[in-house]
Amino acid sequence: MTVSLNSADGPDAPVVSGSGVTAHLRVFNIEERCRKRSDRAPGCSIGLAIDPRLNYDAKNVVSHRVWHDDVLNTDCILYDGDEVTDEIGTKSTRWYRVRLDDVPRGHAWLSGIRTRGNPALPTCAL
Repeated sequence: MTVSLNSADGPDAPVVSGSGVTAHLRVFNIEERCRKRSDRAPGCSIGLAIDPRLNYDAKNVVSHRVWHDDVLNTDCILYDGDEVTDEIGTKSTRWYRVRLDDVPRGHAWLSGIRTRGNPALPTCAL
């Protein structure tokens, strides 16, 4: 299946599963003290969800952690996931499926609140 993508893709974009389309996504941590660190301090890590539609809490996070400026491969976006609020009150229901070799199912979910990227991607089929 061929899918044409552009920056206008949104909730009505094609729903694709296993399309092979990928993009790079850079992790962003709103906390300035964490952005300035060169080490991978546990307190500055960001969790990735198991299921983006369930409550984003400790029971719904894979063991793999990410830090500011990590680059992840993503293949699709979900627009109606659990709402996450960052440390300054910005909210998002957008989630990116990211590919990881060290987690069950081979993927986890990064909240859109934890990136400043906006790659053109198809909507995830769940």
